[in-house]
Amino acid sequence: MTLPPGSRLGPYEISGNIGAGGMGEVYRARDTRLDRSVAIKVLPSDFAGRADLRARFDREARTISQLSHPNICTLFDVGHENGVDYLVMELLEGETLADRLEKGPLPVADVLRYGAEIADALARAHRQGITHRDLKPGNVMLTKSGSKLLDFGLAKTFIAIRSTAVSRNDVTQQRPLTAEGTILGTFQYMAPEQLAGEEADARSDIFALGGVLYEMATGARAFSGKTRTSLVANILGVQPRPISELQPLTPPALERLIQRCLAKDPDERWQSAADVAEELKWMRTQSSESAAAARVAQRTKHPRERVAWLIAALTVIAAAALLVALQRARSARPLQTYSSITPPTGGSMAFDGPASGALTISPDSRYVTYVGSDRSGVFSIWVRDVRTGRVRALPGTEGGEYPFWSPDSRQLGFFLNKKLKTISAEGGPTVDICDVNEPRGGSWSPDGVIVFTPHWRDPIYSVAATGGKPVAVTKVDLARNQTTHRWPTFLPDGKHFLFFAGSHTAEATSGDNAIYVGSIDGREPRLLLRARSNVAYAAGRLLFLQGQKLVAQPFDADTLQLSGEAATIAEGVRYEKGFFRGVFAASDTLLAYQMGDMETKTQMNWLNRKGETIGSLAPPGLFFDVSISPDGKTIALSIGDPSDIWLFDAARGVRNRFTFDPWQEDGAVWSPDSKTLLYWSDRDVQVDTQVDTLRKSIGSADTVFLGDKKLHEKPLDWSRDGRFIVVAKHATSGSGAADLWVHPTDPTAKPFPFLVSPFDEPDARISPDGNLIAYVSNESGRNEVYVTSFPAAAEKVLVSSEGGQTPRWRADGRELFFVSPRGEFFSVPVTASTPSLEVGSAVSLFRARVAFSPQPYYAVTGDGERFLINVRQDEEDEPVTLVSSWTALLTEK
Repeated sequence: MTLPPGSRLGPYEISGNIGAGGMGEVYRARDTRLDRSVAIKVLPSDFAGRADLRARFDREARTISQLSHPNICTLFDVGHENGVDYLVMELLEGETLADRLEKGPLPVADVLRYGAEIADALARAHRQGITHRDLKPGNVMLTKSGSKLLDFGLAKTFIAIRSTAVSRNDVTQQRPLTAEGTILGTFQYMAPEQLAGEEADARSDIFALGGVLYEMATGARAFSGKTRTSLVANILGVQPRPISELQPLTPPALERLIQRCLAKDPDERWQSAADVAEELKWMRTQSSESAAAARVAQRTKHPRERVAWLIAALTVIAAAALLVALQRARSARPLQTYSSITPPTGGSMAFDGPASGALTISPDSRYVTYVGSDRSGVFSIWVRDVRTGRVRALPGTEGGEYPFWSPDSRQLGFFLNKKLKTISAEGGPTVDICDVNEPRGGSWSPDGVIVFTPHWRDPIYSVAATGGKPVAVTKVDLARNQTTHRWPTFLPDGKHFLFFAGSHTAEATSGDNAIYVGSIDGREPRLLLRARSNVAYAAGRLLFLQGQKLVAQPFDADTLQLSGEAATIAEGVRYEKGFFRGVFAASDTLLAYQMGDMETKTQMNWLNRKGETIGSLAPPGLFFDVSISPDGKTIALSIGDPSDIWLFDAARGVRNRFTFDPWQEDGAVWSPDSKTLLYWSDRDVQVDTQVDTLRKSIGSADTVFLGDKKLHEKPLDWSRDGRFIVVAKHATSGSGAADLWVHPTDPTAKPFPFLVSPFDEPDARISPDGNLIAYVSNESGRNEVYVTSFPAAAEKVLVSSEGGQTPRWRADGRELFFVSPRGEFFSVPVTASTPSLEVGSAVSLFRARVAFSPQPYYAVTGDGERFLINVRQDEEDEPVTLVSSWTALLTEK
């Protein structure tokens, strides 16, 4: 049965389908009495024919509804309407643990965190006489606030209604609801006593919890089988593979805890979920200092048992000491320890897009940087003191990108508002060094020289750390199909640096992607190795990614020679394909990395004016700029890297490819009649590093060049009367601020400057009546939105007050929208009158988790009621894993 939007179940109005759960279809709905969003789970039709079963289910559901715990999904109501049985539950935003496990095992810190929450939730229910009996990853939701158990306790009745008993010979037979021997649960996580048809209790939930923890830690199920019979046999008689074989870095105490949860005999398991939660919380506390030092000894029941453990421990210590004495030829390896960096309280971290370059470690190994936000939602550069745990945002770095350290660990370089800047690591005023455009990383030498990439199509440049004129020290080799030089990092001599050179058009495995060693004197760079990754030098090794494997290979910084083979030190490390960068950093004694997908995936979601998601344009992908045609019928969206423009039918959702070149094509601008698009392309990068404005009609294969090929420009808007096209123009391709110019469509008229200033004006939109223009400028020190007259600029009016970008007009010109740096969408009423311009106060509409923050890509429908926004697909931030003495991870040859 499918419930269309707008239909009702009692007082609940259906908004849309969320998906299918283990107990039926799930819908988003609104409680019309309390005006809150809820989740409605509609039970299958075979449930409706048995009044006695419904009555029992109602009784048990109302008992469950009394459970109040932050890690249990709240059950609000049970209902029956027109033959439909349904549950009303708390609406959760996130992903199931099962979905998360499809990406691989979780970091240890997450296993401890979520495991403790699940165990704590079980303990609360067990104290009230309620068991789950179907605990599995699919019944755990991961949200911003933590994990939530779903279908808690309801599975006991529901599964019994629908299940059959299974014998060990895989023969099924019907059993009554109350019959002993009814098998309840999902086979992979069921305890042996459940499979034997015996009555299950709280310890059966603990066995299932052990299976879930095992899978979280390893990414593999504790028990598997090709058939149901072999699976049951394995659960009853086979021990799961040791976790340490699958994940060698798992703390021994965690492995011991999971083993005890999975004991075949219920009497040999943990007897209380509260004890499991307490142990996991203890490990989590210890792991913040030293996960490797987490205790191995289990909780014991008798003093004599503790004595036995003490004697055993002393024996092991003595044997270890003797072994060390006998093996004098081998020096003791340093002990690596693990800890995690999580988002600031109430905030988040960002490692997508440009933020992928924000993870750094200071040369003295004391500080780690990342891009994050607090409750305000403003993203800036944060610094964490590894020794004290103190974490702080650096004022003046709001919107900053690609931080890098001075050699003495006292200052940071970074990029903001198209400037290379420096700032004290303790905070203070920022210092402008030189202009950039769309930079890709930098590095600071002991001699006071900074090497950096001012634009993603440029070579590496050098400049004095005190300021001056940048000088190119590499040359993008077009003959080798190179289209970018980026991620420079100095070697200890301060003369040579490593960098990545690659191709936007070549395959990931192509030899066109490689790591080179360059020199600040501009000598010919030398190839070191083939890789599509940034690179770090630490502890005599080069660290880089092979796929998502972080590897280290010996490297002599004096002779600039590699030796030996690359050894894997971490797997599943996040990689931003569009930026050729893995999220990792290293010093001689400290390693940092984030787990994650091979590439960022975003979602083009439709939101209403309340910020509620009401649909999506397409399945998750790598999306960028988006625009809606003036007639509202077609949506232009840039997809992939390098991106192409695709056209979506707004009514049917079908799409067609509009551009086909192997280069970057983005920034679609519609003609007034919705039949032609302007866009920018870097197709002429083989000639120089500019981007060009092109024009192409729908249904045509021909493109027309628009603009001055000597200048770097991007189209921004086309006036509705068809007379003018506004572009953002740079005097040079690789650096400097953008100015606003106007191209008349009359072929006899020449382009003319609209706003030329020392500041950056990267974006603008003409009002529908053609009399006003809203634009962005950083003249105040940060991007703000202004409105002035058009086509001749007059007195301007400031629209935003705490940062603003990407202005968009409603079709009647009476309302202007913009986005703050924290992803908050604002509405501003605008009245154009003669001789003055009236702009009302900005009103906050909603806040969205925009992708590639703080750069939002969005479009708004002509009536101003719906927003199509490129949002981050992930609802939670993966923590950053810190490993001290990381070289101990390397296998001695």
